[in-house]
Amino acid sequence: MTSSNIRIKKNHLDKKLLIDVIMEKVPTQYHSLLIEALQFAEEVHKDQIRKSGEPFLFHPLNVAAIVAEINLDTDSIIAALLHNCFKEKSAQEIRELSREIEEKFGEEVLKMVKNIDRFSAGTRSETDAAVITKYIMACTDDIRLVLIKLADRLHNSRTIDALTAEQQQKAAKNIINIYSPLCTYLNLYDFKKELEETAFKIMDPKKFELIDKRLTKLKINDHAEILKIKKRLADLLSPYGMHPIIYGRIKGHYSIHTKLKDKGVSKNFRLEDIKDLMAFTILVDKVEECYKVAEIVVKNSDIDMSEYDDYIRHPKKNGYRAIHIQTSFADMGVRAFEVQIKTEEMHQYNMYGPASHIVYKIERELGKGNPREYYWVKELHKSLYEYQQIKKSRSIPIRSDIFKNKVFVFTPQNRLIELPVGSTVVDFAYEIHSDLGNKMTGCRLNGRKSKVWTMLATGDLVEVITDESQELPDREWLKFVRTRKAREAIESAISRNSEGVKFTHTIQ
Repeated sequence: MTSSNIRIKKNHLDKKLLIDVIMEKVPTQYHSLLIEALQFAEEVHKDQIRKSGEPFLFHPLNVAAIVAEINLDTDSIIAALLHNCFKEKSAQEIRELSREIEEKFGEEVLKMVKNIDRFSAGTRSETDAAVITKYIMACTDDIRLVLIKLADRLHNSRTIDALTAEQQQKAAKNIINIYSPLCTYLNLYDFKKELEETAFKIMDPKKFELIDKRLTKLKINDHAEILKIKKRLADLLSPYGMHPIIYGRIKGHYSIHTKLKDKGVSKNFRLEDIKDLMAFTILVDKVEECYKVAEIVVKNSDIDMSEYDDYIRHPKKNGYRAIHIQTSFADMGVRAFEVQIKTEEMHQYNMYGPASHIVYKIERELGKGNPREYYWVKELHKSLYEYQQIKKSRSIPIRSDIFKNKVFVFTPQNRLIELPVGSTVVDFAYEIHSDLGNKMTGCRLNGRKSKVWTMLATGDLVEVITDESQELPDREWLKFVRTRKAREAIESAISRNSEGVKFTHTIQ
């Protein structure tokens, strides 16, 4: 489910083009249903105008076209068309629209429309991006909703100029902290790059411009350069009867910035040191064709053999397979670029299987840590890979129960806390700080007073009530706490007290 080579790459106001893109991706037997959904959306939004000044209808049309181009099913496209139907409507109007949607398009579509925004609750930037990502995934058992929401955010980013400067800054931070990590885990790298470029340009325009100028100076800040190299590669292979799929990309400004930020983006940094500023993927049908393509590229380009890696004969430990070549076309004045040669099967496995980039990156960063904490990434990619193999029908849910053992709850400051299923308010308090747990006398759960042994559910807002004069936790808490951290903190406090150690407390 990659986002490569999509046609909808900007805010389109061409209604016919958008409808054509949608219809191309929908099985013929569902065309009449799509036309009905288009008419329904047009009627609902007929008097609404976006902040950009354009008719509101073009937003759901663009979102539906993006959803269609990442090959989601018909129900997902209909849900994308209708996802803003309840916007600016009264409770009575929402009830009436709900009945109509269910009658015309079915219960599944209505459920999707109602739940698309359910998991997009705001979070503070202090919350770790990985926790935010897992929370969003935990709030839905159908990954299609997350994908539609990402398409919605992508189109909103294309009209971000209509927002105030303050609103743009807030939207940019959400992109970096929430939506970019989601795109990473879902391998939607075209989405990720575009969102990050928009956000980076808003958050740090000077650094964006500096990188932009240096890319231009290197003559690689132009899509024409990608097309030129793709054509050269295709022309090299064509005489041998080979016409593979070739993808190409230029590394994004934000990606370059993050790669170099440890050194600092200064006048002295060298973009040339980044080997994959330009990268190309060549997809063929058979393994032997991988080697034939590699042979042709090696013979007809200025290759750096020290950067030739055969991961087909010698796969990486995670199962990744491909041939990697670092080369250039000196006669064209083209700087070095990376080429990855693989079969479609290898590509799918590398993208969605255990060899996926995000799993490799996490395991590498954790080193000898515990990568099993991120097993859910592999499970998610397995679900997506299996989805790729399913023949299209009207509705194909992408189910995932990968977070069945976790709950995600909010502090009063809107920070997300990750806990195991079965955790209580006591576990929550000790997860924040041991002194907070030791001084806890009660709690409020979603604004109402509750018992401290209440088990938490994803989405709960938890407020701990404390008493500064209290120095010891209740020994009875040991009967129901779920986390080791809470248990050890309680036992330690009780033990120290029995040994006559004087307590000092600071609530943080």
